[in-house]
Amino acid sequence: MIVVFVIAFFVLVDLLVLGIVFWFHLLNAFILGLIIALMVLIVGLGALFSAMTITIDEKRISWNFAFGLLKRSLQLSQIASCRTLETPWYHGWGIGRIPGGRYYRISGGSGVEMQLEDGSALRLGSDEPGKLLSALQRAKAS
Repeated sequence: MIVVFVIAFFVLVDLLVLGIVFWFHLLNAFILGLIIALMVLIVGLGALFSAMTITIDEKRISWNFAFGLLKRSLQLSQIASCRTLETPWYHGWGIGRIPGGRYYRISGGSGVEMQLEDGSALRLGSDEPGKLLSALQRAKAS
């Protein structure tokens, strides 16, 4: 459901900007093209980071953003420990760095942090961090 709202928001913002641009038709073609290209980029990034899928099998955890893009995976044997946590808003959304590791997050602040065998950390955002943590613990135990 969040996907629909995110995409609708970006489309409405783009339509508003386009309306303003065409209303002020005194802008030259280069600036108009630049604005349209920027709007297409914003909608594309909004669609790309509108959903994230996390799958766990007997050997690995995998995650990817919308449309199967930016797919990453990790062997379960590389995970030393994991816990649920709240990520501060200022860490942002999408893909980013945290002290000692990386995060992958769509919305909200909840998620699961995994401490890896090499000492680094990996955080995956989730609307249901408890279920994700349980599934990880079950998969590691088997």
